[in-house]
Amino acid sequence: MKTSSQPLPLKLAQLRLKHLSLLDQIAVHGSLRQVADQLHVTQPAVTAMLKDLESAFGAGLVKRDRHGAVLTERGHAARARLAVILNELRGFELANSLAANGRLLRVGALPTAMMGLASRAMAELRRRNSGLSVRLVEQTVESVLADLHAHKLDCAISRVDADTLAEYPHDAFHFDPLLRMQMRIACRRGHPLMRQRSITLATLAGYSWATLAVDSQVRIAFEQAFVLDGLRPPIPMVESLSFVSNLNLVRNTDLLTIAPDSAIEEFHELGIVERVDFVWPVPVSPLMLITRRDAGKLSDMDEFRAVLHHCARQLLKAAATGTGGRAGRKRGGRKRGGAAG
Repeated sequence: MKTSSQPLPLKLAQLRLKHLSLLDQIAVHGSLRQVADQLHVTQPAVTAMLKDLESAFGAGLVKRDRHGAVLTERGHAARARLAVILNELRGFELANSLAANGRLLRVGALPTAMMGLASRAMAELRRRNSGLSVRLVEQTVESVLADLHAHKLDCAISRVDADTLAEYPHDAFHFDPLLRMQMRIACRRGHPLMRQRSITLATLAGYSWATLAVDSQVRIAFEQAFVLDGLRPPIPMVESLSFVSNLNLVRNTDLLTIAPDSAIEEFHELGIVERVDFVWPVPVSPLMLITRRDAGKLSDMDEFRAVLHHCARQLLKAAATGTGGRAGRKRGGRKRGGAAG
């Protein structure tokens, strides 16, 4: 049995798009006069718009005094909800401008995902001639979750951590694990480390490193491995925002870096770096497809999810069998203290 949405109350139905951005404008400018200038209307017109908005919501949304205008507590709550509507409208506009059929997903992705999983998914969608377009935006974990929660994205390919998730309601997101990724070490061609017969964490502690920023999962896993082995973590000579930057840095220096196995393999095949036979002993969380729990069920999202899982299986198979340009390697690095690295 088909169900239809309830009709809007008359006062809400009478609101126009310009009403939806009014609270955001007031929060930014703090003055009805300045908002009027920005909207190219008179101040009485802005006052009338605000009156319409407050009447529709049945609450005072703005406090005005001789110093200007500020949002009330209800005003801030209304602004957040209206921002969701505006971002969805912008997404609809973007879909119609970038995709001839209007089928577009806005996807945020970590650099790790951009190099391997996301690029394969884009190619697979094209191979299937599905008609679904994907707009990819490379972001950090923090920014990708913030934009997803604000409806600036439809989904994300990312890792997560407890500290970042703590900023959102416990049921804000749905997580669909896609791919567990090993971390390995890369160095320049001809690096002295490649002549070492046995590589341990104690050995690695004596070298200079290029790593990601201190709050990243990869950096945490990097330092934790040394700590668990009773060693002081090396202080990196270089801190960057991207493992791609680090892989390019090590090609002409004696620095070492840690990066996802898939990324190191790509750079190794291009002759840029050497892949050190040592699997990092502390893992990072897997890449996941993250969606909002309050998002409606979209057939396009189901299709994209299926393609991502298909490509993730391909990557795992390639890593295990050596197909697709991946060398067939045993899991686990060289021996360190009798345990696999």
